[in-house]
Amino acid sequence: MCELAEKSATSAKNKDKDMEESVVQRKIAKLILIEMSTILQKESRFGLGTMVTVTLARVTKDLELAKIYVSIYPEDNAQSVVDSLNKNNWELRKMLSARIRNNLKKMPNVIFYLDDSLQEAQKIEDLLATLNIPKDEIPAKAEKEEDDI
Repeated sequence: MCELAEKSATSAKNKDKDMEESVVQRKIAKLILIEMSTILQKESRFGLGTMVTVTLARVTKDLELAKIYVSIYPEDNAQSVVDSLNKNNWELRKMLSARIRNNLKKMPNVIFYLDDSLQEAQKIEDLLATLNIPKDEIPAKAEKEEDDI
């Protein structure tokens, strides 16, 4: 039984190790995030009249694929903007490559995703606001914080 527990603990550690980003991955992702942000700010034709913000960039271990998460305002046609970015990803990748060609041997493929974390956070805030918690059930520490506000 003890051996089984040790094997599962080792397996869990290996999975965590596989999920971790290397220093190189983080540096390349940060570089891509900065440069793609600049490109999207200057090249408004890709945003279809919206404000596009790059919120996150992730690079696979083999450095073949860069996943770029964007937040779009106004949110009305957010998915069509992401589709437009993915449709024009060859041109965007070419622009990105021109900016960072001295830092990479090979430019990763680029895929854009809609980052809806702000909308999800707002939904949670709205749900929490609708909760009806009586004053006597709020812990003393929370009441003190409310008074400070």
